[in-house]
Amino acid sequence: MLDFGCRREFALSVVDLIRRLANDLDFDEDRNWVSERGRIDDSHVRLNDARLGHLLDPALDGWSRQVDRFADRPLRCQIVLLKDRQNLPVEVVERNARQSFIHRRSCTRNKIANGPIIFSANFVLLAICFLATANEVPMFLINTNCAYKSALDQRDAETLGFAAAKDVERFLSYRKDNAETPLVALPNLAREIGVASIHLKDEGYRLGLGSFKALGGSYAVIRLALEEAERRLGRPVDVSELPTAEVAAVARTMTVACATDGNHGRSVAQGAQLVGARAAIFVHSGVSDERTAAIARFGADVIRVDGTYDDSVQEASRVAAERGWTIVSDTSWPGYERIPGLVMQGYTPIVREALRKLPEPPTHVFVQSGVGGVAAAVAGHLAVVLGEGRPIFTVVDPERAACIVESAKAGHPVRIQHGEPTVMAMLECYQPSLVAWRILARVADAFMTVDEEEAISVMTRLAWPVSGDPAIVAGESGGVGLAGLIKAVSEADVKAALGISPSSRVLVINTEGATDPARYEEIVGMSPAQVVARNLEKAQ
Repeated sequence: MLDFGCRREFALSVVDLIRRLANDLDFDEDRNWVSERGRIDDSHVRLNDARLGHLLDPALDGWSRQVDRFADRPLRCQIVLLKDRQNLPVEVVERNARQSFIHRRSCTRNKIANGPIIFSANFVLLAICFLATANEVPMFLINTNCAYKSALDQRDAETLGFAAAKDVERFLSYRKDNAETPLVALPNLAREIGVASIHLKDEGYRLGLGSFKALGGSYAVIRLALEEAERRLGRPVDVSELPTAEVAAVARTMTVACATDGNHGRSVAQGAQLVGARAAIFVHSGVSDERTAAIARFGADVIRVDGTYDDSVQEASRVAAERGWTIVSDTSWPGYERIPGLVMQGYTPIVREALRKLPEPPTHVFVQSGVGGVAAAVAGHLAVVLGEGRPIFTVVDPERAACIVESAKAGHPVRIQHGEPTVMAMLECYQPSLVAWRILARVADAFMTVDEEEAISVMTRLAWPVSGDPAIVAGESGGVGLAGLIKAVSEADVKAALGISPSSRVLVINTEGATDPARYEEIVGMSPAQVVARNLEKAQ
């Protein structure tokens, strides 16, 4: 059934229009709606071959004002045309009719995408049902937010801009374990799914932590330590002074804290160890013992919290406020944005390194999301760097923890209910970062979900790649962006909506390697070392 998302006020205006026409409405021989005033073409409502046409009348400007006023009150609707006042069988509009709508940007038309429309040829009664929520998580949504394609907020443009990204790379140059991560071409997989190229940025090699998170948390801790040293010493302090006794003495008085699914906590703990600060890392009940032990190896105090990631975020904030600790979170909330912004800023080298090595800029990018931080960092920096030439950007959520997709459907950040745990543990978040959402609302083009089977399948597919492609170790959350691409090309309507073609150049990010090696081997059937060894065998 075709699923249309619409706002209540807009839907009511549609009803008013059809009511005005209902008395003299009929179908012509081509199944177009007609009236005594003549054929109702695309400027009003059109049915042709069981497809719903556009609502594109410039006279709807008055409706636009209504929609704008209620833009933060999204609802879903059903339009049902009942035959002869009886509950008779009805004809269902075919799913791909949504192609008539999904590229529309204006809030006036509200990008109608997602809510069943059922009709019969002759009707008397028109019924509208509004549903505040839907049980089914949408698989794919085009960005319909009123902020879409507007300029980044000035704060975010500065956080993710040229100068900031360059500064992050300078900070990295002082890390003894710093090295650019591989950009891996997958030409045979590209050929198989029908695109020109696929390049995978492999963050499994980042700073010895096996995850892109190594960039953000540790960078934010270093920045905070330097800023505190500046405050106490009364002078500017450069990153080159980090090993000095003066700066170290200041850092030793600091305690940084965060909540984590695993990878961000390791990064914060590593950053604290680098500067000599104390770290307190809060982990929820779903974090594996292996990942917890990996955090503790950096000397951090690990604190278990019952519940979900969001529960651990709240507990970390509460305890930190009581004890005067500094929260270094990768998610943001009202009044707490700067430090999560620094964490996101720390991710910008992923984009800079990829663009330096790519033969041409990508046409499409698929990036997975938990609270949305890395997706927003990548999308935001690409928007700054490439401007109007930026690629089509798709955010990929776990189906069981789709807080970004649900926020996109609602038109504003929402907290979703905790359900069954997802294998994509590093992405199991139930409320988006406000800063990340502010960015994604403007520069993400689409949002989609992948399920458990698809996430596991891509892990195995990368470990046992298409003949000739290198094997890649991708953790449970690492290959989710690639899983989104594979799913998108398998769905004709999604593929068309995203403009994926044989000339498309796609960039994806393996956000983590085997951060839980035992779990990885259980899923893939090989250890990470065995997967890497397969590449050595091919080279010989």
